[in-house]
Amino acid sequence: MDRCLLAGDVPALPAVPDGWLAVLVAPGLEVTAADLAEPVRTALAGDDSVLLLAPGPLGEQLALALDRPVVAPDGPVIQTPGGILVTADAAGGWWRHAPGAPAVPLGPRWPAPDWQELVPATTLWPAAVIAQPVPAGWLLSPGPVGAAAAFDGVEFAVAVDPARPRLLLDPALTGEQLAQAMAALPTRVRRVADLVPLGAGQGAGRPLAAAAASRLGEPVHLVNGVPLHTPAGSITVFALDAHRRPVWAEPAWLLRLTPDGDEEVVASSPPHASLRPIDPATYAMDMGWQVRLGGGGIHAYPGPPPPPAKGRASLPVDAAADSGRALPVTAAVPVAAGDGAAPPFAVAAGDGARPPFAVAAGDGATPPFAVAAGDGAALPAPGGRNGSYRVVVGAADEVIDDLVWPPLSAMFTALLSEIPASVDLVVRGKSSEWGEAAERELAERHPGSGVTSGQARDFQRCDLLPMPPVPAPPDPPAAVRHARNGLALLAAAAVVVLLLAVAGAVAFWPRGGTGADLTAGSEPRTATMPGDAAAPSAPPPSARASGSTSPKPGPSASSPRPSTSAQSSPSPGAPTTAASTPPLPLDPGTDAALGRPTSESSHTDVYSSGRVTDGDPMSYWESRNNALPQWVQVDLGSPVPVRRVVLRLPPSSAWPARTQTVTIQSSLDGATFTTISGASCRFDTASGQRATLGVASGQHRYIRVLISSNSVQPAGQLSSVEVYRS
Repeated sequence: MDRCLLAGDVPALPAVPDGWLAVLVAPGLEVTAADLAEPVRTALAGDDSVLLLAPGPLGEQLALALDRPVVAPDGPVIQTPGGILVTADAAGGWWRHAPGAPAVPLGPRWPAPDWQELVPATTLWPAAVIAQPVPAGWLLSPGPVGAAAAFDGVEFAVAVDPARPRLLLDPALTGEQLAQAMAALPTRVRRVADLVPLGAGQGAGRPLAAAAASRLGEPVHLVNGVPLHTPAGSITVFALDAHRRPVWAEPAWLLRLTPDGDEEVVASSPPHASLRPIDPATYAMDMGWQVRLGGGGIHAYPGPPPPPAKGRASLPVDAAADSGRALPVTAAVPVAAGDGAAPPFAVAAGDGARPPFAVAAGDGATPPFAVAAGDGAALPAPGGRNGSYRVVVGAADEVIDDLVWPPLSAMFTALLSEIPASVDLVVRGKSSEWGEAAERELAERHPGSGVTSGQARDFQRCDLLPMPPVPAPPDPPAAVRHARNGLALLAAAAVVVLLLAVAGAVAFWPRGGTGADLTAGSEPRTATMPGDAAAPSAPPPSARASGSTSPKPGPSASSPRPSTSAQSSPSPGAPTTAASTPPLPLDPGTDAALGRPTSESSHTDVYSSGRVTDGDPMSYWESRNNALPQWVQVDLGSPVPVRRVVLRLPPSSAWPARTQTVTIQSSLDGATFTTISGASCRFDTASGQRATLGVASGQHRYIRVLISSNSVQPAGQLSSVEVYRS
């Protein structure tokens, strides 16, 4: 039973396992550990553990106040339909705070699936693949950009399996890229991982999974669709349409594909409620008929099937096929000439169909029908015509009773409505005149809806839990401030005395000889680069653009790790010593990105994406190291006309000159991005650490800056992303 303690008005409650007390703090409510300690003690029952849904140091402080461990996130949290809580920041996670002990990282998901601790946090994914963490595992897409996953879309809603990580497959991924990505996982994780295709149509992932199994040299498991939580609470595997909407429940929903091309149905659901299961792929129906499912088709036939070929999980083949004879067509649904159908039976000469069991070269498809070893037949294309679903009725030389057509019609109506594929209906055996009419009616009623139509099915989506933001570090106590002020005054006085001493020494320095002439009229040395003109000091950050009404937090304003330790040292590519500041070039007009929400592919330590729009020229975002390409993104709130994008690094000569390869991408919906600009950008003191990229006129809402190389640091680095209309 869920047990929650609410502080303030909290509109959404998480699912909490037994033995846990969840403490929720309303957004905008400022509370301390002392405020929460007594109510939490009162609400605790026995050995309850405490789950605090508030980021920042409050978790560590509450653990000290309660004298018991507290689990808390380091940033915003997404609740999945199955109850798993996932940190919204890809680089963030959950932490266990114990009194008087360092915080222990628990990973991005809580409660953690069994496989989470088996996967290293620094998995070395191949350079050609972008692996984006999602609740069920990872979304794999080809680089350099990768697919965008919205927390309220199907990618985040995929059901989490506590025992098996899931690899979501972008349709643009190749078999070679998938095999490389799977090889990057630990062996014991890879062998229990499930593949989940995000492509459109029935059986969209079968060729890709077969190719990966062949290249890996080991079997792979494919979820033959996308597993989603329905509004009723059950999990159903759906095929998607071209708009990535779930439209059709897949009956043969879990497949095992081997390196030599075999395919086995590991788990399935009955295509009709009247059917009775015999094995994972076979069901019994009335009148002694049986139904066998394959990854791309279904076969209804009289009597028990012959044993399938070893390892095959395809539709049964009758004795005629095993003997090598072509199966005669006694009744067949008309097929358009030249459409490339590959029926597993003899065809009339000249009808343009491919020979029986033909397969397109190199398509890596796995057969939906079993073929006895040694019969010399080629394997069928997946589901008949390219991408179609194969429905086979009857067996060669067997009479089809007229009474079997009504239950067959009821089953196929339940199964084939809204299927996102074309349907090939093949009838073996002998039918009466009435049966042939039933065949034609069945073919006309279920031609298939293709991948662009169909009624979208409802499913449960993820929710972003309301939480207070990460608090800024508190001001130091008055005594500390006074002490610091006193030290500052003493230091200033010492500097003045030193300057006066130097000035006196210069005044009485003997002229002539080989000493330098420091009298009036000589050129003073400046901190500008050779060839640069002297310039006034940089203006304050508030002068960068209009609209800033309050100072923004500095580099230590937030930390993704709830800890009281001092601020981490900057990365090797960042400045480590104080240095002079070159002039900060300003841009005319209003920066449309200033103060706007941001997102990112990753960040290092405290250097998160919010720093690129905070108005502070000295704060900066830095991505995870050794994982390029990486991106940072700004949401402008609504579509606006954009003509140029200005990128900056901190305007300090302590930052070494560097070149970053940049691609500017744009989107109106945050899901589909197009490239609108790009260049190899040089950042140095001569340019004020600034690069400007022109953009073709148009309406843009989401501006994404993708960095694929950096000549100094193996990461993306930017202090600001500025967007201008002119």
